[in-house]
Amino acid sequence: MNKSFNFISRFLATPKFEQALLGSSGLTKTFNFISRFLAMPKFKQAWLWSFGLSKTFASSKQSFSRLGIRASASPLGLTKTISVAHCSVLCKHILISALVLVTLSVRAQRFDWVKTYTGFDRCDRFDNWISSSVTDSEGNLYILGQCAPDALLDGEPLLPYRIPNRRGILIAKFAPDGSVVWRKPITTPGSNVGHTIKLIGDTSIVCMAGVMLEETFYWLDSVYSDAGSLMATDSISGNFVSAFITLNLDGELQEQHFLQVVYFDSDGNRITLDRQTGRVHDSSWVTPAALTACTFDIDGNGNIFVVRQTVDKELVKVPDDTGGLEDTILSIEDGTLSGIQIWVDGHARFNIFPPNRPKRWNVMMLKFSPHFHDLLAHRYLFQDETGDNDLESIYSMVMDPNHNMHLIATEVRPGSMSDSATATIPNLPVAYCRRNVINSLVVKCDSLLNPLFVKQVAMESCYDDFNTGKFEFYSMARGDDGQDLFISGHVTIPVEVCNNPAAFVDNDTVDIVDKLFFIRIDAETGRLKSYGTARSNGLATGICLPHIYWQHQMCVKHNRVFVPCNYAGDFLFGADSACHAIDRVWNNAICIWDTSGNAIGLIDMPTNVSIHKSNQSCYLIALHDSILYISGQLQASSVQLGDTTIYSEANHRTKAYVAKYVDTAFMTPYVSTAGAPGDVHVTLTDQAGAFVAYPNPFRQRINIRVEHTSLKTEDGVATAILTDLTGRRETVRLDPAGPGRHSLDLTGRPQSVYLLTLTTSDGRQHTVRLLKQSDIYGK
Repeated sequence: MNKSFNFISRFLATPKFEQALLGSSGLTKTFNFISRFLAMPKFKQAWLWSFGLSKTFASSKQSFSRLGIRASASPLGLTKTISVAHCSVLCKHILISALVLVTLSVRAQRFDWVKTYTGFDRCDRFDNWISSSVTDSEGNLYILGQCAPDALLDGEPLLPYRIPNRRGILIAKFAPDGSVVWRKPITTPGSNVGHTIKLIGDTSIVCMAGVMLEETFYWLDSVYSDAGSLMATDSISGNFVSAFITLNLDGELQEQHFLQVVYFDSDGNRITLDRQTGRVHDSSWVTPAALTACTFDIDGNGNIFVVRQTVDKELVKVPDDTGGLEDTILSIEDGTLSGIQIWVDGHARFNIFPPNRPKRWNVMMLKFSPHFHDLLAHRYLFQDETGDNDLESIYSMVMDPNHNMHLIATEVRPGSMSDSATATIPNLPVAYCRRNVINSLVVKCDSLLNPLFVKQVAMESCYDDFNTGKFEFYSMARGDDGQDLFISGHVTIPVEVCNNPAAFVDNDTVDIVDKLFFIRIDAETGRLKSYGTARSNGLATGICLPHIYWQHQMCVKHNRVFVPCNYAGDFLFGADSACHAIDRVWNNAICIWDTSGNAIGLIDMPTNVSIHKSNQSCYLIALHDSILYISGQLQASSVQLGDTTIYSEANHRTKAYVAKYVDTAFMTPYVSTAGAPGDVHVTLTDQAGAFVAYPNPFRQRINIRVEHTSLKTEDGVATAILTDLTGRRETVRLDPAGPGRHSLDLTGRPQSVYLLTLTTSDGRQHTVRLLKQSDIYGK
């Protein structure tokens, strides 16, 4: 701040400023008002001293004294004698103080609104929750979630067709002002689960959900009497399908596809599965007949990549009609299970032959062509060769512009106490379950699903009971420039078990044990670049990420890393204790680091939830400009969001919520001055931020928002220069899209990298790099 004040002081000492100041009128009243304001003790202590400006205040006070301004006992508290000769000196200090006040007031931080929904039909902690969220370029929020049969939002029923004791799926769009633009519910007789929602080219959204298509059900806008109305009638009755639903941003259905898995016995006959006995681990969202998809993404060519959690080693065949009472176990190992088929929409069938010894829980990648017309590639990413090790799943996947993908596998650890257990990733073997080591993995694959690297994030345990410790990844995001990969996670191991456990990222030791953390690695090589941590001292381990961790979201933007979490006790973030949760209560918070791992901000959301209700949490965040959308769930508790406190319903029913948090600081890059050897130069906004081009990457149309200036026009028409990779340059016309807004339609252009050069009204040229991808329709 001292350097900033020196710069301002030098500016105020210029002759032009002196002349302009001395030629001004009406200064006396202004001086009186500001002087009285600056003389207030609360102002001095709360605003100036807290920002290290006591020297400036003292200097201003001395100047006031020299000018004859002093405190008195009069009602106004001041007497004044001001000479013209001292005006510039006084105004310098006044302006400095005013600039400080303006700087502080510009940053707005608040919760604008909170929306909730809950249901009253049954008591299930997973009845009402939001699975995934995403924003478009205009700041609209799209959510995919679950809701109870009688769920209400803004007093209106969410499900027009009610099926008792069966939750529905909700797809909805919220405007930035909190109004519900549209909603699309799904209700079927089975237990339905929404998984992931993706924004495609700022033109459409694709939702992945597990649904039960049988009997009478409600689908988006209509009631259907049977599954044959949506897909081929030879579909598997009574079991899940994995649905991929594409809507435009107005909520209109564009296309939908239903994926299933069919198993065959040793004679090549199709195996009939019951929806109850066919389940695995009593989990309603894991059933052999569904694709059992965890997450997905779509590349620039419209190809769809699906992460599948499989149960291909063995499954249960239900008793036949001859009176048999025992279930039959079919497995690849003994030859009674010969292979599987992936069915699309009940008729397109793709053969897959699992390896002879896959582990019970596999992770499989599937690559489909646009519209699921063909299965282009498939690969079992993890298969156990020596033991019965446990890989919970892959919960996050990100794709880069070259169509390489990164995946994170969480909590890989031995189920038995063998000295080692090797997981084979085809063409890239890695021993990831050594004795006394708890691991998670980062895997990079190319567009043909060939692994390029595997990075272990491991923790040495001193104890044989691996249930006492966890090492889990939760979410992943790419940095602004695409060169860095950010992963959030959590490590816990009680100190009484191991006093000094070590954690490693590849060969680098990191201090992340018993902490919430993010790590930053190079997306190309996997090399560790930085990491940040937070911890609390309550309840032994004290901090964790949300209970619904498979839908956890983190954000990275403008050199900031945002990670939601729960904590108990004193929350230690940065150098000091940041906040405190009441004893035996979980609080919610969103940690904000810079990309180097320095703690720079915290959003605290106090609750009154017992530690035994760990499913109460905030776990989804979506960032757009200054808006941070926060989604979560509460049960038998309350959560405070700014000035708003929301409460769960009676009988421990769950309530889902989404809130809009605004902080104008999020709109600009965070620049750390810690440890800077000299002056820190920050480019002015009116130079660096003359315009914003979005979305980028884009698929059809690029939008341009002009800020602080205007584009140069000829005859009222704004143009730009478009340069492709061959160096070919052409002038393109920009379409007006409202005040300060333009758009450019590049639908017919090939997928490539372009440079767009715009000229502002002051004659300056600004160039931005654009990446064009094809949309889901191949355009």
